[in-house]
Amino acid sequence: MRIQNKQQALEVLENLPTKVLIRMAQLSQNEKAKSYFTCPIKYGAVKGFLK
Repeated sequence: MRIQNKQQALEVLENLPTKVLIRMAQLSQNEKAKSYFTCPIKYGAVKGFLK
């Protein structure tokens, strides 16, 4: 499923285990961590690493 909007993203997130959701929320408060999701190059590197 390709997530295309905020509502779809929230639906996917609500199915995550609590521990994962908490850690993602903690990362969302870190500017350096957020930069990996806002910069297409950094996001591509992270996504490639996880494959």
